[in-house]
Amino acid sequence: MERGEAEELLRDCLARLVEENFDLFTSGAHERAVTSQLFRCLAGDPRIPNGVSVDHEYNRVGGHYVKNLRQFEKAVATDEYGDPIEAAAIPDILVHGRGDHESNLIAIEVKVNEDNDEGDRSKIWALLSEPYAYRYGVLLKILREDGQEGSQWTPYWAWNPPARQHVEYEEVFNEATIVELSARGRQGIAERLEDRIK
Repeated sequence: MERGEAEELLRDCLARLVEENFDLFTSGAHERAVTSQLFRCLAGDPRIPNGVSVDHEYNRVGGHYVKNLRQFEKAVATDEYGDPIEAAAIPDILVHGRGDHESNLIAIEVKVNEDNDEGDRSKIWALLSEPYAYRYGVLLKILREDGQEGSQWTPYWAWNPPARQHVEYEEVFNEATIVELSARGRQGIAERLEDRIK
């Protein structure tokens, strides 16, 4: 999967996430509720290559070892500063091959309405490095912003963030698309409430 294809896949799933699950954001649902819906969209997408799995908070390596980014098979995963990672680290979403490192495609770390990404940066850097060697690492922030029609939830991402440098995030969608997705999300909430009343 080329970078452009991976970006298109994640962009499409983020559009569905904001549009179809807007109430998760407006209600202040936990980050895991948000990442579980993003996982469901990715896992069901036909663009995921055959033999590649999508997992939510997957904590295994090769089916036997815990993916804790500690010493593994005589290799040590390090954070972006070159220090060994000792704490257990369970990635939010992985698009990968279970049991090998040959098909490790995308590692995604998500923050919802939070700016502190230091731990996530180190986790992504370790997953991009040996022995895991994911092709793409994505830091994803979904932040609440006030718009003319009410609150909007705007995704920002950084692909393969460099080590020991400031991370530059980019908007996933332009402003007009965010306004449209947010409006459809609010409309979906209203329709579901009407259905409950009937």
